[in-house]
Amino acid sequence: MNPTLQTVNPDGTAVIQTTESLTPDQVATNIAALYAEIDRADVAPTPAQDQALVTVEKDFTATIKRWDALRASEIPSLNRQLKSAGIPELTADSNMRIEEELRGDEE
Repeated sequence: MNPTLQTVNPDGTAVIQTTESLTPDQVATNIAALYAEIDRADVAPTPAQDQALVTVEKDFTATIKRWDALRASEIPSLNRQLKSAGIPELTADSNMRIEEELRGDEE
């Protein structure tokens, strides 16, 4: 199991949880909470916050890899089944702008 950031306490210590995988919303919440905590002070991040940054970066990378795999194989497979059943296909384009911003692909 991978350690993941749960929250950062006001004293700068990170509370880490262990989980197999996080949802994109959980990763985004963890990132937002960590950066909000770091932004509250006019000093460099604490060692615990630095470690939490490493953790959320790993969580983000793993989550994007899972999403890319889902979008590349599982969604097309499901869409073939939906199409053959006469049901509208799923599309994953609605959040592409947000995904590109998170990856740093802004124009």
